[in-house]
Amino acid sequence: MRRGITLTVDAADRGRLEAAIQEYLDNHNVDPKPFVWTASAVSILEKVRRGRQALESLHFALAGRVGGQVGRSKAALLKHNSPHPRDFVGG
Repeated sequence: MRRGITLTVDAADRGRLEAAIQEYLDNHNVDPKPFVWTASAVSILEKVRRGRQALESLHFALAGRVGGQVGRSKAALLKHNSPHPRDFVGG
């Protein structure tokens, strides 16, 4: 099952679904392996920066077409965006 996917399961099937999930977890955790980061923090933050830049470009492209946004400066629009990733890494 993936995050964000919801299922409607009747009571009879719910028990079987829970048992199947628990069996999978039990088998998977017999020989657990730690997660190993393969990317550096610098490369991750660079990807975040590029993604933010792409989203801001899209936002500003759409802002001109959305009522209430026309005439607002880029600085005013940025003020209402979510925090910059650097705000979460102490820098």
